[in-house]
Amino acid sequence: MAQVGSANRFFRPHPWLVGGHRQTIAGYWCRRLLRWTLPADDVIVEAEEDVRLLLRAAVQLVARFTPRVAVAGFSLGAGQALLALGRRLGQLPDALRAVAGVSPPLDLSVCADALARPDNRLYQHYFMAMLRETYRRRVRARPDLFEAGREGGARTVRDYDEAVTAPYGGYADADDYYARSSAGPWLAAIDRPALLLAAADDPMIPGESLTRWPLPLSGKVRREIAPTGGHVGFVGRSEAPGFFCAAPRVLDFLEEAVGT
Repeated sequence: MAQVGSANRFFRPHPWLVGGHRQTIAGYWCRRLLRWTLPADDVIVEAEEDVRLLLRAAVQLVARFTPRVAVAGFSLGAGQALLALGRRLGQLPDALRAVAGVSPPLDLSVCADALARPDNRLYQHYFMAMLRETYRRRVRARPDLFEAGREGGARTVRDYDEAVTAPYGGYADADDYYARSSAGPWLAAIDRPALLLAAADDPMIPGESLTRWPLPLSGKVRREIAPTGGHVGFVGRSEAPGFFCAAPRVLDFLEEAVGT
């Protein structure tokens, strides 16, 4: 069941910022200009032929250098992290101790339908502009692999997944992609600590899709759902940059899991 109490303890928004849309938009703008200022190295993982990076390959690479690894994902990245943890049990390194997912779309089909609602047209417009430009860059870089114009007729995320994601990802259609790439059905298979952190008023992820999937009986997977927080919003008084209250909760969970 949802662990609402824990979510309430780490996050108490200002009264003016209660609500899914307010939290989502405030989170976007509060963190829009944040930049990483500490030293960092770019690592390109040669995973397979014509594949530059896989989430599983990246973890395996990092595990060569440290005995303990933890992963934090956000939005679609959160869903992918949880999916890998449940579906790739025998292929994950023992060094991967824990995963935290913030606002994960556990049912991609339901979330695509939610994005198509009239009240979510702002988000749909944003995602479609980003997806179209990303695909055009791919066409310019590899015209031998990607067909120009495929993105042109797509008006919704589902349209884009039907025209681009599914055929280039090896899926029959968008429904096949959603069914095979949704993390929800795999939560019960997770065998190490995982945190699913979300908000009940997330405009892009219906609440029912967050709670209907069973968790493993081991108790290693925690599902914490705050009453408000929007989609990767969680804007409130916090020690984290950008007023991101989810960040300290994620770090606390991962530090506890990795340290055990």
